[in-house]
Amino acid sequence: MDLYLKNNADTSISSNPASWKLIINGLQHDEDSATFDASIGNQAVNVLKGGELKTKIVYSVKGYPTTGYLKYDRSYGPTLQRVNYSFT
Repeated sequence: MDLYLKNNADTSISSNPASWKLIINGLQHDEDSATFDASIGNQAVNVLKGGELKTKIVYSVKGYPTTGYLKYDRSYGPTLQRVNYSFT
C-alpha cells in the first residue's frame, strides 16, 4: 500500500505501520513483516506541520480485493482528509 501524508495540522501524524490498519470487507489487517524489508523503503517517522512523506506499508490479504481503505489507528491526532495523489 502506498501512503502519502501531507500534514497541515498542528499535531503530528505517525507513519509507523502499526498506526495504519487496512480495512477490507469489514476485516482489519495489520502490517505484514515484509514492510520492514529494506527494499520496501518504509519510513516510520512523525510528520510534523508542513511535512510531507511518501512511504509504503505491506499487508497480507486473502484473494484480490478491489476496495478497501486505510484507518489511522491512533486515539489522538488531526482529522485526516483523503486526497488523490500520483506516485510518479
